[in-house]
Amino acid sequence: MNNKSSHVNPSEELFKIPPHSLEAEQSVIGGLMLANEVLDDVMAIVNQNDFYTKQHQAIFSTITELSRNNKPFDLVACVAYLESIGQLELAGEKTYLVELVKNTPGAANILYYAQLVRDKAILRGLIKASNEVAESAYYPQGREVREILDIAESKVNAIAEHGEGKERQYKTMDMLLESAINKIDELFNTDGSITGQ
Repeated sequence: MNNKSSHVNPSEELFKIPPHSLEAEQSVIGGLMLANEVLDDVMAIVNQNDFYTKQHQAIFSTITELSRNNKPFDLVACVAYLESIGQLELAGEKTYLVELVKNTPGAANILYYAQLVRDKAILRGLIKASNEVAESAYYPQGREVREILDIAESKVNAIAEHGEGKERQYKTMDMLLESAINKIDELFNTDGSITGQ
């Protein structure tokens, strides 16, 4: 007999907000506009897709594009570039970029914030992979268990590889796989059984 009191209500799952830190993202972007010289170090940790909001993705993309063209990416340059490609509104208009710079004291802790942004992105990736694997387990569509396990391992491996930065080591494969398996087990145990093919 299963004790279902420890399980999360499925309806609550629908309203969970994916892991992210808007403050860390803002600190990274604001810090880069204040200190262009740290971009290479930041890019060794995060990429555009690690940012949670489309708004921050657009600004970070602008910064990297200006850098590739050997142009400065301070506040004025970023606003001008975003306006020229029609994405200033997506980025929150000039007022938002001004606030980013105004509220960022400097770039002293920018690598810490970049790592935090990357950590949150990895957690989102792990959640997505876990949900996809759970879906495959619920609906095998003729696939053998070994094949589904291989898919699970492949997805978690991809996340682990994505998480390897030049400055640090992330969780081991075993730890990531254990987390994914625990998530799948939690989903299965909501009804106490695993359906067959």
